[in-house]
Amino acid sequence: MGVWISTNPTISINESYREKLEKIRSCLNCWEYRRLTLLGKIVVLKSLIASQLVYMLSPLPTNQQVLDEINNIFYKFLWDGKGDKIKRSIMISDYENGGLRMLDLNSFNKALKLSWVRKYLNDNNSGKWKLLFDFQLEDYGGVEFFRGNLDRKDVFKYINVPDPFVTEIVQIWTELSFEDTVKSMEHLLSLNLWHNSLVKVGKKPIYYKSWSAKGIQKVRHLMRDESNFLSFTEFKERFDIKTNFLTFYVIMSSIKKTCEIRLKHSLLQKETTNPLLISF
Repeated sequence: MGVWISTNPTISINESYREKLEKIRSCLNCWEYRRLTLLGKIVVLKSLIASQLVYMLSPLPTNQQVLDEINNIFYKFLWDGKGDKIKRSIMISDYENGGLRMLDLNSFNKALKLSWVRKYLNDNNSGKWKLLFDFQLEDYGGVEFFRGNLDRKDVFKYINVPDPFVTEIVQIWTELSFEDTVKSMEHLLSLNLWHNSLVKVGKKPIYYKSWSAKGIQKVRHLMRDESNFLSFTEFKERFDIKTNFLTFYVIMSSIKKTCEIRLKHSLLQKETTNPLLISF
């Protein structure tokens, strides 16, 4: 696959990127003096170079400095070393927006990293590599972590994953998946309780392993109906769980606050007159 293996992770990463950088330069040198159009050059980059990057970017933490250098080599190839004539943000745009669908290297890298999340959440995938994710995310519920709704800022503050590769995947995932608004009552009821920046206790997202083990995953699991929460007694009886009233109450209060602030704001933006009723 073209990836160096070493007992020192830093050496493995640096050598893998260095070797790939040299191969890219060598490959593009072979095409440098052929009279290709811009579209032709983009085809070369996508078909011959991007495919070489897959097996380096997919299993290794990102070396942003090298990634930026590769991107500069790409554009130097496109413009024959004479400097960019069109903004890069435009070059990566679709044709209908005036772009040429040039390879966006940073987005390409993030997409490869996120493919691990899809495979990790796939119950039909029984790869041994999942043990790494299970171990690194053990304190956060493993697969339950990726079903949450975390703001990137909360990840930096409260999530401590030792492995840099898994850490990067977590950061990319939260960057792209976080939803800051509650669009409807049904949306509120479907929110995950755990690892959700919209449901906080003491200004921190929460994860109660004992609750999760009892099947308590979403806001709707704490509701008697769409407008009323379960009482503390009803909650304990329904889920056969031992907990104290304070723990129960602070979660309910957090959800009610989210409902009052996020959902009301969303409904006001839609100029709805439907009443919002939710009570303990």
